[in-house]
Amino acid sequence: MFVFASFGVQVYGGKLAACNDDSITTEAECSGKFYQQVWVSNSLNMDLNPSGFMVPRAWTNPRNFNFDTIGSAMLALFEVLSLKGWVEVRHVLVTRMGAIHAIYIHLFVFLGCMMGLTLFIGVVIANYNENKGAALLTVDQRRWEDLKSRLKIAQPLHLPPRPLENDIRAKFYDLAEHPYFKWTIASCVMIRSLLLSWKWESHHNQEFDYAKYLVWSSICLTFVFVLEIVVKVIGMTFLGMMSSWRNRYDVLVTMLEIGWVFMYFISSDEESVYSSGWILVAFRFFSICGKHATLKMLLTTVAVSVYRSFFIIVAMFILLLCYAYAGVVLFGTVKYGENIDRHANFSTVPLAVTVLFRIVTGEDWNKIMHDCMILPPRCTPADHYWETDCGNVLAARMYFCSFYIIIAYIMLNLLVAIIVENFSLFYTMDEDILLSYNDLHMFQVTWNMIDVKRKGTIDVRSVESVLKLLNGRLEINKEKDHLLLKQMCYEMEKLGRRSTTGNRFNGTNSNGNGLGCRQADEALYVTFHDVLMMTAYRSVDIRKSLQLEELLMREKLEFEIEEEVAKQTIRRWLERCIRRKRAQTHSTTDNHEHLQPVIVTSTLENDSSEIPANACFSSQRPKGKDSEYPGGNEESNKPKNSEVGKHRRHGLWKPPPSFCKAYAGCLPSVMVDGIKYENGLNYDNGLREDEATTLSTDLDRWWSDSNFSADNHYSL
Repeated sequence: MFVFASFGVQVYGGKLAACNDDSITTEAECSGKFYQQVWVSNSLNMDLNPSGFMVPRAWTNPRNFNFDTIGSAMLALFEVLSLKGWVEVRHVLVTRMGAIHAIYIHLFVFLGCMMGLTLFIGVVIANYNENKGAALLTVDQRRWEDLKSRLKIAQPLHLPPRPLENDIRAKFYDLAEHPYFKWTIASCVMIRSLLLSWKWESHHNQEFDYAKYLVWSSICLTFVFVLEIVVKVIGMTFLGMMSSWRNRYDVLVTMLEIGWVFMYFISSDEESVYSSGWILVAFRFFSICGKHATLKMLLTTVAVSVYRSFFIIVAMFILLLCYAYAGVVLFGTVKYGENIDRHANFSTVPLAVTVLFRIVTGEDWNKIMHDCMILPPRCTPADHYWETDCGNVLAARMYFCSFYIIIAYIMLNLLVAIIVENFSLFYTMDEDILLSYNDLHMFQVTWNMIDVKRKGTIDVRSVESVLKLLNGRLEINKEKDHLLLKQMCYEMEKLGRRSTTGNRFNGTNSNGNGLGCRQADEALYVTFHDVLMMTAYRSVDIRKSLQLEELLMREKLEFEIEEEVAKQTIRRWLERCIRRKRAQTHSTTDNHEHLQPVIVTSTLENDSSEIPANACFSSQRPKGKDSEYPGGNEESNKPKNSEVGKHRRHGLWKPPPSFCKAYAGCLPSVMVDGIKYENGLNYDNGLREDEATTLSTDLDRWWSDSNFSADNHYSL
């Protein structure tokens, strides 16, 4: 712009001035007075001599621009850059300098506006993305951020499940969800909207009163919409249909239309009937937006853009309000001119806000600026600015140019950047996104199969059913990915929330020990977005898609989950071994009244002086004296290898009561039906076969503290 302004000063400086009398062409002849004719309008006084008055001749520049100085030239080109008033500048150049000089202004418009201004907009959008961090992300990371944005917007399908029985309800349900049925209703809505092409008012004085035909057509289409509601109520039930916001809107509009039909037959005031009728037709038109996927996607884009640009809109309003107060102080007393009049001025704050909002759209902002730059003798000067009706040249230039740059070139372009970003979330090719719309729709359908009450939450125990029913990219192979399925289910248990009372479940009992399963009274639930985000994490390569901080947190979480699932798997295997050995023991000891405890240990070595910590205790007691075990006489403290091996049954060995007394305080505690037995089970009371016995994690602690020895004690 500076280059073009310098060129304009050298070529057009001092050469654009002309006499206000078109008959005078030189400055020397531009003196005296002349009669100025005035036309009131183009349609009056065409054949008569128009009225007029005497005007003194003056040799002046064009009213709104000149190229005499570099400042005036840059101001004129800045106005041209906004595509306001450039035709007037071109006309003056062609009239006073020749047709060839039109190339100057055309070249500036092409380079400055169509290229330079577009580059400026690109810089604003690039800076927005860079400050947001999107410009520094890789392709996979950007796709992951887009996916998270789309997952936050995704909602469960507010659609009741199809009736299982193949009866009349199922047929009506299929009819309500059939594409042809939906297209028929949409066509009826469009046909009814076309009725607004004619004005709804009575014409009693005319021979043909078309308003009645419009009303009767609307009544017939109203019965079609009532039929739609009836079909949905039969197929989905009333509560199932009302679970959708779109159906709620349709029911509300249909009820109002039924009331309007009754009012038409009862009321005698036709004007009110016609007025309310076309308003209901307009309300019905908005219902078609939710019936078509593309329209619904466009509305979602607009809604998301408004939500994300809320703070920018608020900042624009605050900035506009500040400029309005400043405009009242600076230009509140400026006299009316070409564009400042009783409808657009700065006399009050509300009027100033309307003028600035008009400037935001670019409507003649430069002409309003020049009206605020009026100087004597066209105004009345005074000592104080609040006493004069003149303007302020410097203040007007700074005020209007700064406001237009901030609002039109920065704020509005930020809004454009947000809208484009949100538009790309919904209109991206499937090969450029991590999860396609079909995958998300499949997850929504699968979720609806489990969430039958449409609450948006399900029990943690139902998560496995959801994962097994998924297809597409979210599909989990139940045979190959069995461990992954366990880990995903445990992640949801860890994330689960209590539905009644209590804190968030973290997978531990009151002692801080891990639980293999939840207690019966812990009703935990997870939301739609919890399961969706978890499946999204598991379906992508987190090392490529996630940023560093999020990657570290996610890897830590997955490591904890894998470790806890491994512990639970080992613990459950041990419990199964215990139950299986107890069942075998019970079948061979029918003469015993009670079952003896079983503790998992390993196979004994040939050296009978050591009892390994992983030896399994058999419930069958060996015959003979107790002197073979600790607690007997001194000679019998050395057990015979043959006798010990005889009764071990390949590592199965059962301690007598004397062993338990000798090793009191060394055996692990056992949790039986919620009762903790310290130093082993109570052999005197015993256990019944039907009692659910599980080993607590004290076994792990006892296992680690296995480095003790004493007289008549085995070194474990």
